[in-house]
Amino acid sequence: SFLTGGVAFGTNVYFVVATALNASTGDDDVVGARLSTSGMVLDVPPLVIGADALGHGGVVSRQPVASSGTVFLVAWDNAGMTEVRLYSPDGATLTPPLSLGNGARPSVTFDGVHFVLSRHTPEGLSLVRLTLNGALVSPQVVIPFSAFEVGGEVLLASAAPGTVLVAYSRFDSTAGVGTRRVRTR
Repeated sequence: SFLTGGVAFGTNVYFVVATALNASTGDDDVVGARLSTSGMVLDVPPLVIGADALGHGGVVSRQPVASSGTVFLVAWDNAGMTEVRLYSPDGATLTPPLSLGNGARPSVTFDGVHFVLSRHTPEGLSLVRLTLNGALVSPQVVIPFSAFEVGGEVLLASAAPGTVLVAYSRFDSTAGVGTRRVRTR
C-alpha cells in the first residue's frame, strides 16, 4: 500500500515518490518509480530510496521531489532527521541518503541553479540550498518561530535563481496564511 508522496518531471520522465509498507520487514520504505510521458512505469519493482525510512514508527510525512531537468532530489523525514537523495532521469542513484540533521516536514523546489529545501527545525523554518551533487550552499536562512506557531505543509516556488517564495500557515492569535519572500543567496 502506498501513502503520501510527490512527483516531478525532468528529461522526458516523471519521478513519483511515495511511502510504501515493506511486506517482508513490516517497515515503511520511501520508494520511487519513473514513468514515461505515455504513463508506462519504468521501474518495476520501485526503487527503494530509503529503507525503514520512517525509523520504526516515525511520523509519515510527504516525500517531496524536485527536478533540475537533469537531476531529481527526493527529501523525507526520517524520525526527526531530514534526509535527501539524488537520482538521474535514467533511475541511477547519484548519492547515498544524505542527512541534513534535525528537521521535519521537508519541502523542495529548484530555483534554476540550486535545489531549495525547507524544513521545520527547533530554531524555526530552515531553508537551505543544495547543489546538483547534494552539497550544501551557505548560508542557511531561518524564519524564526515557536514550534506552536507554524503547522502543516510549507509550499515553495521560484521564479528566478536565488529567489524563493515561501508560503506557510501561521497560527498565532488568529489562524491565517502568512507568506514571505526570501532571498536565498
